[in-house]
Amino acid sequence: MIATPDFEPYLERLRELSFVRAVSIDPRKPHGEVDALVVVRTPNRSVRLPAELKRSHLTRDLGHRLVHLARSLPGLLVLAPVVGRDLGEEFAQAGVNFIDLAGNCYLRIGEGYVARVQGRRVATSGAEKGLRAPTDERRPSRAKSRGEQRAHDSLR
Repeated sequence: MIATPDFEPYLERLRELSFVRAVSIDPRKPHGEVDALVVVRTPNRSVRLPAELKRSHLTRDLGHRLVHLARSLPGLLVLAPVVGRDLGEEFAQAGVNFIDLAGNCYLRIGEGYVARVQGRRVATSGAEKGLRAPTDERRPSRAKSRGEQRAHDSLR
């Protein structure tokens, strides 16, 4: 089983949904192929959803396999860093619950509760994008054309 802290960012996104009163991981070992059971409490009931935690980008092929898995695991909840618009639409049409780190989701609990959010982006800092602050105030000189170099040399 995957450690509970790995689930926490996703549980936080689920807690932001208006009808969700509480969310937790069931401490009992889940049956079968799933990573955990996520307990979602609404104003009227609590449900245990089989959950699959993915740590990387969801390919179209993996998305299809998860849709297939959901046929044998009603209520499957996919937790992934990013679920793109097209795959999110495919999951929703197939009835596959999902949530990503930006809060994009499809979550259906019975007939009374449905959340559908799409189009959010995960906020990233410059460091996460591979950008860094300059360490030196000096700027590198730009390359000069031959004419600019001759003019520069003649001024010396």
